[in-house]
Amino acid sequence: MNPNEGTTFTAWITKYLFTRGIFSTAVEDCKDKMVKDTNGSLNYYHGDEWHRTRENAVRHAEKMRKKKLASLKKSIEKIKKLEFGD
Repeated sequence: MNPNEGTTFTAWITKYLFTRGIFSTAVEDCKDKMVKDTNGSLNYYHGDEWHRTRENAVRHAEKMRKKKLASLKKSIEKIKKLEFGD
């Protein structure tokens, strides 16, 4: 059992980094690295989708950005190699 379960605090969310950016919201600590948004929505954030500090959120966002760029470069190379026969 999580001793902090039920504790409310501000978390920095990176789950929607590429559509909404990094944002903060009030959350309630649940269990197993999971938090629940307390603004009345049914949003839950798991694992590395949320962070206790903005600095940690930014550090994680940089990792996500690098991974996304590598994936896009790979996709671009794959598309460049496509050939369309006559």
